[in-house]
Amino acid sequence: IHVIPAKYLYQKCTKTIVTSLGETNSNHEFLFAPNKDIYVINKANTSSRKAELQILSASSGYKSISLQTTIQLPAASRNYSFTLDSDKNLYAVNRSGSTTYATEVTMFRSPNYLPNYTVGTALHITDSNYEFLMGSNKDIFVIKKKNTGFAKTEVHVLDY
Repeated sequence: IHVIPAKYLYQKCTKTIVTSLGETNSNHEFLFAPNKDIYVINKANTSSRKAELQILSASSGYKSISLQTTIQLPAASRNYSFTLDSDKNLYAVNRSGSTTYATEVTMFRSPNYLPNYTVGTALHITDSNYEFLMGSNKDIFVIKKKNTGFAKTEVHVLDY
């Protein structure tokens, strides 16, 4: 982990931290929690055959994993994107392959990350042209990057 603080206008790297986590690859997704913990989701090639969550603890200087658990989603699911809300609940966005033929959102409630609910959204099936961001009020902002029909990036909001 490299830390590049705002106070130096991002011109100076002040820390390099070697974590307790092994090397990662494109199967991993990283999220930053409000308490500065780093959530690492391994989406594929796991021994459990499920997606796996590890939380690198900020209080340990990212030297220890405070939680390691499976997420009740199939491994090899590159169709999923993840986001966190301000309460550290984890949201899995299934872009395609859902039973509702829409983009689906599953919420995993902190601290045990068991699935709380799954809903089909008002959004059609999506692909890697879309990014998903969590708003402070738990709305999900959907960024369509290309092939929009307007030759401009689009933002869609899924109300909570």
